[in-house]
Amino acid sequence: MPAAGQVLDLSQALKVAVQGPLLATATVRQRASGEVVIDLVIGQLVEHHPEARPLHASLAVHAPTFASAFAKAQAKAAQLPAGTVVVVVGHGLEAGTRHGLPVFRFLHTAKLSRLADITQQEPTHAH
Repeated sequence: MPAAGQVLDLSQALKVAVQGPLLATATVRQRASGEVVIDLVIGQLVEHHPEARPLHASLAVHAPTFASAFAKAQAKAAQLPAGTVVVVVGHGLEAGTRHGLPVFRFLHTAKLSRLADITQQEPTHAH
């Protein structure tokens, strides 16, 4: 993760897309910087592989005020209970821990979608 005050150079970071089930219900928190984020822990669908660690992502939620950002984040997190299959796009991964367990952590989370929402948006093709 970049040191405090440094910005991640996204042009140099590996772009990663991950699909998997949430291992826990999404949570909302405030970073030390004051930014509101939704925290997710996504399970990899590669069973019994020693490198198949869960992935931790924190999606920043932007709004004009802290209260509106927090409310927006809580509404989104309420749609993300454990077991929900999500797709997360982010930049860079680093090995780390979350609650004492090994995880891979996104350095920057760019996008979060429920898989069900993506499949509902796919166009139907007439044959």
